[in-house]
Amino acid sequence: NKLGGEIPGCFIDQLKSLRVLDLSNNGLSGKLPSRLDQLTGFMTAVSSDAGKIPIKFELERSGASQDFSFLSLAGNLLQGEIPQQLGNLTGLKYLNLSRNRFDGEIPVRIVKLDALQSLDLSENNFTGELPWNL
Repeated sequence: NKLGGEIPGCFIDQLKSLRVLDLSNNGLSGKLPSRLDQLTGFMTAVSSDAGKIPIKFELERSGASQDFSFLSLAGNLLQGEIPQQLGNLTGLKYLNLSRNRFDGEIPVRIVKLDALQSLDLSENNFTGELPWNL
């Protein structure tokens, strides 16, 4: 696709009945909404990076941010610092923010997520040192 523009904060409020989410490899720009930690509902998220076979994740959501386990916004034009609120997604297992224009330091709160199994922040404009607990 060639979706463009910013991800509006009100988009997060509408995710309660969303069944499929694939925002990778678009032209989304701007900053991430700070309310990403308020994701609720039942959803299936699909990522199809660079022609790979789509990986499908199904998760039963109780409405709490600790149950949200998959987020991929790879291959867009998102910029600015990664919101600290992503660190509130305590059940996050897979986070892919690669191939964007994020800058600043990598938030320590993200690398402290106990459930995190896969983290891809490649091809961005981060500065500073890697967090010691990475």
